[in-house]
Amino acid sequence: MSVPGSPFAPEPVARTSMAIASPCVPFSAFALRLTVLTGPPPGFHLRGTFTTRAGGNGINPVTEPVTVRVGTFSTAIPPGSFAVNPIGHFVFHGVINGVRLIVAIVGGNHFRINAVGQGANLTGTVNPLTVGLTIGNDCGTAVITGF
Repeated sequence: MSVPGSPFAPEPVARTSMAIASPCVPFSAFALRLTVLTGPPPGFHLRGTFTTRAGGNGINPVTEPVTVRVGTFSTAIPPGSFAVNPIGHFVFHGVINGVRLIVAIVGGNHFRINAVGQGANLTGTVNPLTVGLTIGNDCGTAVITGF
């Protein structure tokens, strides 16, 4: 109960809303090989395969963000950065935060990925290391040996 003019009158209730991020949908299969390049410049070569889950919305690197993680290094390739080449492969060539990246993703429901990063800061990365790939709301992580 509140008394008008009382210093203990309740404050008006503020209405807020909150977006809850949905967790990523893990790939049904995810197998990678990694070569860590000590440089100079330091970098990595990541290659492997992944399969999206049946019933999922699939992937589209042209319209969805793509995040690549190798040990302590992680980079996000924004939507609109990938292109589809004449034979239907998703391809990104560019520099993000000083790291030269070449990423190719090929396939339908079962995909191959080939990613090279030159100038990637891998300081603190030790074996075994975590690698990850997120495309939109689809993702995979693996713990592998890279050195």
